[in-house]
Amino acid sequence: MLLSKNRQLAMAFNWESHKHNWWSNLEGRVADIAKSGFTSVWLPPPTQSLSPEGYLPQNLYSLDSCYGSLQQLNSLIQNMNDHNIRAMADVVINHRVGTTKGSTGMYNRYDGIPISWDEHAVTSCSGGKV
Repeated sequence: MLLSKNRQLAMAFNWESHKHNWWSNLEGRVADIAKSGFTSVWLPPPTQSLSPEGYLPQNLYSLDSCYGSLQQLNSLIQNMNDHNIRAMADVVINHRVGTTKGSTGMYNRYDGIPISWDEHAVTSCSGGKV
C-alpha cells in the first residue's frame, strides 16, 4: 500500500500470528522490513483481549497480549524506531467486552481492571445489558 512518495506500509500480522510469540518474531525481521523499503508497519491489536487475535479487548490499559508482553512490544517498537519504521496499532475500541460475565451471562462486567465501566458499556447487540 502506497502512503505517499517513498513511504510504504506493511501489514505485519495475520489471523494466526498470536500463536507465534509475535512481538519477538517480528522484532527479528525488522531489519529485513526496512531493507524492503517499508517505512510503516501495521501491528495487530496490542491490548489484553478475550479473543487471542485481539479483537475483543477487555483491559485497554494492559499491553500484555497473546502477541507477547509489554516488554517485548517496547523492544519491537524501539527496534522499529532505530530502523526509521513507524509502528501503527490496529485498535477497535467498540469491539470491547468485559472481563467477567454479568447478570445476562455475557462478558459485560469490568471487574479487577482500572476501567470504571458497568454492564451498560457493552451494547445490547453484543451482549450488554439492555
